[in-house]
Order: sequence, then C-alpha cells, then structure tokens
Amino acid sequence: MWRVDSQKLIAALQADLAAQTTLAAESRALAKKLAAKDAENTKLSVKIAELNKAVATAQKDNQMLQAKLTAAEASRVQVPGSAAKAGRGGVVALAMAGLAGDQAWKCQVKEELYRDLTNLVIMTTKKDAETHVFECLQTGTNGSKWFLTLGLMEDYRKLI
Repeated sequence: MWRVDSQKLIAALQADLAAQTTLAAESRALAKKLAAKDAENTKLSVKIAELNKAVATAQKDNQMLQAKLTAAEASRVQVPGSAAKAGRGGVVALAMAGLAGDQAWKCQVKEELYRDLTNLVIMTTKKDAETHVFECLQTGTNGSKWFLTLGLMEDYRKLI
C-alpha cells in the first residue's frame, strides 16, 4: 500500500513539475514580450518628447509670425509705402502721412509709376514752417542730374 501511495504521490509531483515547467516557459516568453514592450514604450516616450518640443517651437514661430503680420498690417496703415523706405521721401510720401491703407497704397503706386515713366526719383524731403525742399535725381540716356527743388507751404496746402 505504501507503494501505491508513493507512486500516486510521484505521479502527482511529476504532473505538478510538468505544469510548473510549462508555466515557467510561458513566464519567460511573457517576460521577453514585456521587455520588448518596455523598450518600445521608451522609444515612443522619446519620440513624444521630440514631437512636443517641435510643437512648442512651431507655436513660438507661429506667435512670432503672427506678431510680425500684425506689425506689418499696422505699419501699412501708419507708415505708408515710400515713406517707409530708407533714403527716400517724396511729395506723395508727405501727402500719404494722413491717409489710410488703400489710399496710401494707391498713392505709392502712382509715385512709383511716375518715377518709372519720368526717371525722376525724389531722394529726400525737408519741411520747414514755410517751405518744402526736395532732393531729386533724374536719370536718362545722357547721364544723371541731381538738383534741389523748393516749394512754398501755401502751394501744398492748396493741393491737400
């Protein structure tokens, strides 16, 4: 009888050992999968951090461009066309100082068309209480000519 009980016990232990071996193999396979998923998680976390950084940079660029756009739109109304260009002024630039957006643009286009057709460039303007002084440069096939023109304020008040 001892033998039967011991054989049953041995058979039960062998069955438990076989089950434990199977479970150990499954455990090792799951541990490998877990390690692979952890590595993938780490890679994805790094990628998320990079993408968040790129988004933050893009948002900063967007804000900067928005501010530049707003400033450009505001300057278009406040400082019209040729008055904003360094080294140049002009009768039209002086008249445009009080005009807004579309009118200022039309005046600038007219001044540039006049300059293109006549080859006359009004370099600078100076304004006193009584006069306007224009520094002009006219170019042509025979060379270029620089001159100053003086205008009285009364005449310009009539134009405006």
